[in-house]
This record gives sequence, C-alpha cells and structure tokens, in this order.
Amino acid sequence: KHYDLALQYYRQSFEMKRSLFGTHLIVAHALNSIGLALTQMGDHLAAIEHYRQALEMRHALLKAKPDRDVAHSLSNLGNSYKELRDYGNALG
Repeated sequence: KHYDLALQYYRQSFEMKRSLFGTHLIVAHALNSIGLALTQMGDHLAAIEHYRQALEMRHALLKAKPDRDVAHSLSNLGNSYKELRDYGNALG
C-alpha cells in the first residue's frame, strides 16, 4: 500500500494548516490523520505522539466539552496502546 506517500501528503497538509490557522481544530484533525497513517504503517509509538498532540489541542480549544473528535482521539490512543500490548494505558 502507499502509506508512505499518504503520510507525506498528511504532513504537508499539517504544515500548511498550522501555518495558516495556528492552534485550530483543523490542525488537530491533520495531526490525527498523520497518526492514522502511522498506525497503518505499524509505527504505534509515533502514532501515539500525534494522537496525544491532537487530543491536547482539542482539549485546549474545546475547554473539556464533550466532542466526537475528542472521543476519536481517545479511541485511537487506546487502540495504539493495545497494539503495543500496553493494556494499562489502553484502558486510560
């Protein structure tokens, strides 16, 4: 599959969105997309870092209001930790 190419495009998109919008939900979404590509490539540690950054940005912007994107970030983190067999962190 072409995950390397997808990752390259996701990173370009992230950089462009960050330069245009700074701290914004669209930037958090771009970080999450990078994490998803890294997950598909089996690089769960790098994916976790991107999921954490997306989650932190979403929390900061949404002021802890319930949100489906926050739920997605948490789910993605849990799934990556599960793949690493780190069940303590997978359960939050």
